[in-house]
Amino acid sequence: MKTLSELHPPPSIYYIYLPPQAITRSEASDQLEENASLPSGGGNVLIDLSHGNRVSWWILDILISELAKRNMTVSFISQWDLLDSRLDNASCLIVASPTETYSAKESARIMRFVEEGRLLLLFFDPAWEYIGTSGLMQGIIAPINSLSTRFGFSFAKGYLYNEADHFGIYRNIYVRNFAESPLTENLDSLVFFTATHIRSMGMEVAWTSKDTYSSVAEKADNYATMIWMKRGNGTVAAFGDVTFLEESYCYVEDNYKLIQNLVSIIAEVKVPVKEKIEEGFKEEEVAKPVLPVGTEKNYTEWIDGKESLVKWFKVSETEIKIERPNRTSHYYFTEDGALWKWISNGMECIYDEPLPEPPYPLTEGDRWKYESNYTLVMEGKEHKGNIVGEEEVEGFEDILAGDNNWYFCARVKYTSVEHLAVGGRNMTMMTTGRYWISSDAGTVKQEMTTDYYVDGIFTMREKRTLLLRSIRKG
Repeated sequence: MKTLSELHPPPSIYYIYLPPQAITRSEASDQLEENASLPSGGGNVLIDLSHGNRVSWWILDILISELAKRNMTVSFISQWDLLDSRLDNASCLIVASPTETYSAKESARIMRFVEEGRLLLLFFDPAWEYIGTSGLMQGIIAPINSLSTRFGFSFAKGYLYNEADHFGIYRNIYVRNFAESPLTENLDSLVFFTATHIRSMGMEVAWTSKDTYSSVAEKADNYATMIWMKRGNGTVAAFGDVTFLEESYCYVEDNYKLIQNLVSIIAEVKVPVKEKIEEGFKEEEVAKPVLPVGTEKNYTEWIDGKESLVKWFKVSETEIKIERPNRTSHYYFTEDGALWKWISNGMECIYDEPLPEPPYPLTEGDRWKYESNYTLVMEGKEHKGNIVGEEEVEGFEDILAGDNNWYFCARVKYTSVEHLAVGGRNMTMMTTGRYWISSDAGTVKQEMTTDYYVDGIFTMREKRTLLLRSIRKG
């Protein structure tokens, strides 16, 4: 794993405009962590962790595995700014058990996300320890209600129980009454193991039996436990329970069918293509960035959720230096901007065919491919490798960087496959992702997922995100 983790330095930002085809792997973890993502050829599902959400990969494991079968990405995001920046390319947002309230601005952003045609899923755990200090200060018992009330419903205090008809103990309630909806299709009986009820005006799609009680109201009623509503072009679904998602609770009654219905709904969401604003004034191409020698840039980088600072320096017209907490790398280019060599922590890589820069100016629909053999020298030993890549300009976006400046960028989708022979073993790295590049600052943002294989056997997966923090031109 040590050899695999040091194959190539990872930055897409090693040059002002060079695409990240040489990116592979560094300082990898031996297991997936909370901010890791599964690879995607389908939609993107974001899970909010920026509000102290009491949810984890462990709780959502079954849902994530079913989404992975549909080739969808699932990402846990712990910073609101990063979540905000990724909503435009997401099909679904999951908010579960927050302990901090959502501000008016944050709620408005999520409402716009839904109204544009996306899906919002809300899950509530009625455990009292999830109140949160900001909720108490604002008089909100359940912080999730700071968001849900914007859509016309709220989660009640306490939990539901039924002493006459229950699964095991009184708190494990049956839900057997359903309205017709995509969420409740083919459902006959559910069991929620710690649930509350949801108050709304006509949005309910699932109810308990009439002899179910609320621990707060101490009143029997047909309590609603699920919501299904349309808002603008999008949809909101809400659940007064989160336990049904977990093993082994998910295998009780029709709980797994509910998860499968949910996955089908998520998979059918189409991310809307945004119309260009102020047509006629919006640029339709990105020119080749020209940054003077001496330019310095700082980036925030998240590797499987771990945040660090990356420093970028333009040393000369043909050399870029990148500093990370555990390594310094130098990249060398030909006069026409093609990468031909890099050196990092005692390793050296030389490409037989220098990796070319994009075909500027970039316009929507532009595509290009590249391939090169290379020689990687580690500890005095040579290892032969090969890289094949393909890239396409998907369109253009205004990206808000960490310096609070907006940059008009070309959004480039890319894939690359690398093979390397090391010590009699064949290493393979398959990378998919996107980068956003501006004429003013070069690379502004990047998102990528890399799968690693040893002798054809899957070894691990890494998620990397990069965002420009500051730039000082030379």
